[in-house]
Amino acid sequence: MHHVLIVDDEPFQRRVLANIARKHPETLAVYEAANGKLALEAVRCHPVDVVVTDIKMPMMDGLSFIEEIHRDYPALKVVILSGYRQFEYAQRALRFVAFDYLVKPVREDHIVKMLDDAYRAIREEEAQRREKEDLAYQLKYALPVYREHQLNKWIKGGLTREEASGLWQQAGLPQHGYVLALSWTNLADRDRTSRQPDPDAIMRLAERCLAPYGFAGCFQDAERDHILYVLLRADSHFQDERLDAVLDEMNVAAAKTLALNASAGLSRWRSSLHEHGKEAGEEAMLAAAYTFYIGASRIVRFAEAPALLPGVHVGLAKEEEAMEETLRQGLSDRIGAIVEAVFERLLQKGCVVPEALRSRIAHYALKVAGVMAPFASEAEYRETLDALEREHARADTLAALKDALRRGMERIADHIRATRSHKHERIMERCIRYVDEHYMDALHLETIATAFHFSPNYLNTLFKQYTGMTFGKYLSDLRIRKVVELLKQSDARVYEVASKVGFVDEKYFYRVFKRKFGYTPEEYRRIM
Repeated sequence: MHHVLIVDDEPFQRRVLANIARKHPETLAVYEAANGKLALEAVRCHPVDVVVTDIKMPMMDGLSFIEEIHRDYPALKVVILSGYRQFEYAQRALRFVAFDYLVKPVREDHIVKMLDDAYRAIREEEAQRREKEDLAYQLKYALPVYREHQLNKWIKGGLTREEASGLWQQAGLPQHGYVLALSWTNLADRDRTSRQPDPDAIMRLAERCLAPYGFAGCFQDAERDHILYVLLRADSHFQDERLDAVLDEMNVAAAKTLALNASAGLSRWRSSLHEHGKEAGEEAMLAAAYTFYIGASRIVRFAEAPALLPGVHVGLAKEEEAMEETLRQGLSDRIGAIVEAVFERLLQKGCVVPEALRSRIAHYALKVAGVMAPFASEAEYRETLDALEREHARADTLAALKDALRRGMERIADHIRATRSHKHERIMERCIRYVDEHYMDALHLETIATAFHFSPNYLNTLFKQYTGMTFGKYLSDLRIRKVVELLKQSDARVYEVASKVGFVDEKYFYRVFKRKFGYTPEEYRRIM
């Protein structure tokens, strides 16, 4: 809907034109003015879209009015309405980009057609304006997103040589230089899995700090949002040692404004950077990964970093058994030495990719944490396992990972020690009840220990503390008591009775029976 201004010093003519304009279905409001001066005030006070103005008027004529509003309101659609046929009026009007020129007297259908044309022109211009705004928006936001997508493909080796060359030309990226990988850690909880701050803020910080040192663009890793790649424009004589001070400056600013800290890896220099995206990216990431071993907040050059082993293929059975026994006994003071032994074994062939080492340590921790199960509720046990996984994922240095494992194991040992006395009673009650109900089966200390999450030696110790005898002695005495009961109650042969209560070795049964009663089973039956 549109607003129309009618400018004419003849009241009757002005009202007629205003009424025609009001009847048009696309007209929202019509304003009137008797001269150019009043019309200028109306334009300044109302959202006018179309002006229909006479030329010859007092105080300010139509052409002066048009000249004035053309300077301040160039989008207005101005229609000249005059009784003069002189060509010079049309020339002056057209010079000010008048939309139309009508000669009095004007028929109503001409006015309606003129408004149709003016309104259609306004709609088309509005559509063009929106199209330009959409295009500008796309240029501002969509192109950077597309460029980041392409750069991610480039650094993963997903672009052809021709595609990479086209990207370089389109984005004005450096022909030769380095790739710098910045690995950000959240200082609030040092959790790589948590949501990172606004990537644009990180990029602006990197650009500001690295601008004097060849900054040529940066982009976030599409799969790891804590990694930012920076392209540095540099020749082969670039003094990269200056980057150490730059990283320090960046970390001071990042800690203060974003609660972040960065470590960095620098690739080797490339004379044709666009041809070596995958290699340069891998070099930068491997160099950044080595900061795990030498400490965070450092920059490592690929040329100086030792090769990292891709995985850990070492068994930890001995270390698992040692840790499990230590946890069961609640001996927190022994945990540190076992942790050191674990890492020494895992790293005996060299440094390992941090993610692989974290994964192996997490697997070790979750396995030995199983000894806590008999001493905790399901909720407590699950919470402990979740905490172990979180803390290992957060560790951004070797020292932090060791500390996370040590603290996690100490918590488990403390929990077991605190609940062991009461818990052991309940466990031993269950264990003895199980033996009492299954004495006739082929019971072994090892199978019982596994079922109750104990080592055989420790279960034997608990059995002696709780019953005053070892597991083997308790089971043997129980079976002998059952034999005596059956000898009294039945006429079955002795070997049948012995087999029925779980004795599989008849000679052993006779020896145990006689040692306990001083008689053979047959003699004992006769004198009962």
